[in-house]
Amino acid sequence: MKLYLLQCGIIQSWKHLFTMGRGVNQPFAVPVPFFDVFGDGSVQIVFTPGHTPGHQSLLLHLEKWGPTLLTGDSVYTNEILDEDVLPGLVYSPADAVASIRKTRELRQLHGVRIITGHDPSAWAGYAKAPAYYE
Repeated sequence: MKLYLLQCGIIQSWKHLFTMGRGVNQPFAVPVPFFDVFGDGSVQIVFTPGHTPGHQSLLLHLEKWGPTLLTGDSVYTNEILDEDVLPGLVYSPADAVASIRKTRELRQLHGVRIITGHDPSAWAGYAKAPAYYE
């Protein structure tokens, strides 16, 4: 499998528009089943509601680059993931916090690389198509 990254969807930053408090650092305690798209663990859909009621992220298990989560709009920027900042536009703040916790747990406990949907600083460091990650 190859992952081609095209371009970051840049949005205006709503830095610290909402704060989540200390609770966001608590691990996501409930085991969350992922939908295995091909039945081989290579591509899994992770339910990450909050931005919208049915938001989903994509967990790729790349042979050389390792497990990688494409967050889409569940985590716009690394700032949201690393600090107690709630995204500016959410359908459900409670669901958004739970999805951020889930994403943090995947990174901290399982070594999953996180690619956020709208972080120009992070995207500047990624290879773009026609380059790819395996």
